[in-house]
Amino acid sequence: MDEHQVVEDVHQVEDVHQVEDVHQVEEDEHQVEVDEHQVEMDEHQVVEDEHQVEEDEHQVEEDEHQVEVDEHQVEMDEYQADQNSKPEHTCSTALHTQHALHLMLS
Repeated sequence: MDEHQVVEDVHQVEDVHQVEDVHQVEEDEHQVEVDEHQVEMDEHQVVEDEHQVEEDEHQVEEDEHQVEVDEHQVEMDEYQADQNSKPEHTCSTALHTQHALHLMLS
């Protein structure tokens, strides 16, 4: 092999390496695009998750309010039950009083 041929072979090897480098750069650029797209998808998911958290918090507030309404209804029902038991007692007392008056007047 003469010196000229060796120099040409070295240049060809360098050219092949340059082509490989160009391909690697293209692959890297594509990966950057893929990564940027993934970042955008992740950011969108974060926004959706935050919206879901807000909806969940609102639902918790509604549930807590419903618990308060239910507790108030229980209190009202207990009060009504207590009031319903008193008229019987009052009627019974009134009957006893009426009977006692009747006995005293007889």
